[in-house]
Amino acid sequence: MGRERELAEMRRALELATSGHGQLIAVVADAGTGKSRLFYEFKATLPAECKLLEAYSVSHGKASAWLPVLELLRGYFGLQDEDNAITRREKVNAALAALDPTLSDALPYLLGLLEKQVGPDPLTQMDPQIRRRRTFDAIKRVIVRESLNQPTVVIFEDLHWIDSETQALPDLLADSIANSRLMLLANYRPEYRHEWSNKSYYLQFRLAALGWESAGEMLSALLGEGIELVPPKRLVTERTEGNPFFIEEMVQALFDEGALIRNGVVKVTRSLSQLRLPPTIQGILAARIDRLQADQKELLQVLAVMGRESQLGLIRRVASKAEAQL
Repeated sequence: MGRERELAEMRRALELATSGHGQLIAVVADAGTGKSRLFYEFKATLPAECKLLEAYSVSHGKASAWLPVLELLRGYFGLQDEDNAITRREKVNAALAALDPTLSDALPYLLGLLEKQVGPDPLTQMDPQIRRRRTFDAIKRVIVRESLNQPTVVIFEDLHWIDSETQALPDLLADSIANSRLMLLANYRPEYRHEWSNKSYYLQFRLAALGWESAGEMLSALLGEGIELVPPKRLVTERTEGNPFFIEEMVQALFDEGALIRNGVVKVTRSLSQLRLPPTIQGILAARIDRLQADQKELLQVLAVMGRESQLGLIRRVASKAEAQL
């Protein structure tokens, strides 16, 4: 879909990072243009020896400090929702000892952030600003030390939603990767601002909406070929202005409305002039949600609050649904 150049540049940057020349890549684009998809395709090409750490920001995240950092740390230390305080401490302590015994002084800061202290908190009396600075330094030391063992890729998604506390971590890493085997990837919408542009190891991509040719290729992949499919393809391309996510959602809406059916091949079953399709992505998603049954809407609301990924056991406890229904 026209992203081959960006993927090739990212793979070259990974080669540089693997050889000890840390790299920082930023991808900026409007919503639905393919930022996350580009990262998804890049992750699929990562060599097995690479360590991958990911942190996601969410639309309500600016009101909740540390959410992306907590997600990154839980992934790194293998923490589970059902872990109690003692289990979490043991996992963090064991991981630090295996990585580098000299990192033992980072343990109270990491445990304090993970909010699973056992017994009195040794940092209670510390100045909040000093504690915050040392906490971020502890995280940075762990990640940079990990990159000595294996090339490490750290991904920050949707930085335009990042909270002010978490912002310090990508800034700190951006200043620390020049001579490491560390690759930092970040994506965000155009309104987000940072201070990384003057770094020699910084590379930025601006993703535009798909042109007519690329949009046509995408629609052919989704719908197939055929003379009768030319009008709906034209409609989708014009309505979406080449936004890849909007294209996918508009195509799904055409199937939902019964204008298209798939029976081996895609067929047009209704006149497009009869359709009343919402003009925005939000409108199309809202219309799809409205068509759900009441219990499905309720479950969707629960999952939306819980996040992109959740343990089935936790969902089972929160959502009052039978196992078969889940």
